[in-house]
Amino acid sequence: NVFDGTKQFGSSAAATTAAATVAAAQDADTQVLKGVGKQARVGLLTLFEWYSYVEVGQNLKTPKLPVWVVCSESHFTTLALAAVHDTANGNSSFSVSTLLLATAGKIPAASVLITASAVQPRPDAALILEFYDGLARQEGPIQLMLVPALHGQGWTSKMSGVSEDRGTWQGKPIPPVECVIETKWKDVSVSWEGSEPIL
Repeated sequence: NVFDGTKQFGSSAAATTAAATVAAAQDADTQVLKGVGKQARVGLLTLFEWYSYVEVGQNLKTPKLPVWVVCSESHFTTLALAAVHDTANGNSSFSVSTLLLATAGKIPAASVLITASAVQPRPDAALILEFYDGLARQEGPIQLMLVPALHGQGWTSKMSGVSEDRGTWQGKPIPPVECVIETKWKDVSVSWEGSEPIL
């Protein structure tokens, strides 16, 4: 289960207090499913959320470390925040080396780790993600630059109301990792920074 907290199904499903949850668990007609109880160290994003089959909770979407395992239709890949790039002056305010220093205790981790996975792309600050797909036989890192989509028209807005064939747009396939990215960062534009998009 990838949702936050617990979910109840059955006759006592409306119960919300801890005592009611215990009573519901003892009710033969009620099922209590446990999800992710606290913020995870490493996150999870999935293409199945893009297709509305599951909903990933914030405990996995905003992990302690800005690293996500990506579950697609056929295999797992990874995304990691590589940098927050200031588009106005070209500087990076966050980098993998900063993360490694914080993790090793060389610099105060609280300011780096708590905010890194929650950061959002802005017109003046693009996010740089590193994407790794073991089945793609990558020869080097693939960097993806995320910026807010022009006029807010990322895949989330373009595909609003579309229930069938959410993997294509105007007859062309959408790279699945771009759909996965939109489950965390809505309406962004993804640039593959010199790499061929992986379909």
